Amino acid sequence: VGLSEDAVYAFTNRQLYALALRDGELVELDSVRVRKTANPITGRVRLSVGGGLATAVGRRGPAVIDIADPTSLRLITEASTGALGWKAMVHTGSGIGFAAVGANATGPHNVGLYDVSVPENNNALLTEFGTPGTAQALTIFNGIGYIADGERGLQVFNFLAPDTGDEAPQVSLRVNAPGLQIAEG
Repeated sequence: VGLSEDAVYAFTNRQLYALALRDGELVELDSVRVRKTANPITGRVRLSVGGGLATAVGRRGPAVIDIADPTSLRLITEASTGALGWKAMVHTGSGIGFAAVGANATGPHNVGLYDVSVPENNNALLTEFGTPGTAQALTIFNGIGYIADGERGLQVFNFLAPDTGDEAPQVSLRVNAPGLQIAEG
């Protein structure tokens, strides 16, 4: 399950669904077929959503779906790599994918950084980092990676250099919910 601005996304039975709450009912906006099979270690296909894209990761790699318009989902690519131990990938928002991957279902499972700046080619490995355990799931927050590393617990991973510039970042928010307000501070 993934959440974006205007929809909830659910992946099941090789199908990605865009859903929305309308008049108190959950309704299907669109769906698209995605031929990803579950990873044998996790037993599932993992989904991440952000930046107008959804990434569904199965045992042989990621699929990327354009979700900019939740009423018109479009499959961009379904990567099939030589590695059989793909477990998760999240996009950093800067053209980098942070992924938990192993060469096979039983070997070491590390984390890798991938060039995902071109969604049609989302499995170009930039570098790989070993973890003390077996990387099984991950997420990012504020440039820090958090890795569920099997029997070795949680690993915290700083893969981006700190922002040392003297220009403050610009932020814009869009709210599409009646009665919801955003206040500075």
